[in-house]
Amino acid sequence: MIVVLQDFYTFMERAASVGDLIKGLAGFCSISVIYVFIRDWFPKKVDLSIGSFVVKRKYYNVQNVTNIVSARYFDGGKVSDEVRKEIIIQTSPKIRNFTKKI
Repeated sequence: MIVVLQDFYTFMERAASVGDLIKGLAGFCSISVIYVFIRDWFPKKVDLSIGSFVVKRKYYNVQNVTNIVSARYFDGGKVSDEVRKEIIIQTSPKIRNFTKKI
């Protein structure tokens, strides 16, 4: 009977340590999600050859930055090819091992 209780106690200790690990992992994930959510509200500075401005990070993408530049710098007209290229380069994700076949 005592051996069975010791085995049960050992089993419960292991289960509790796994539970603590899961709780710790869940807490870390929660903190990560909160950080990503709050980070979207931080400002992001956009530097272009024609000027610079600040926009919330959650609106920092090709479409929104192009719309802002078109409205503020080109009076709602077409954004020049050079400025459009700058916007695309700044807002695109970083890449590696790029090759171009001619």
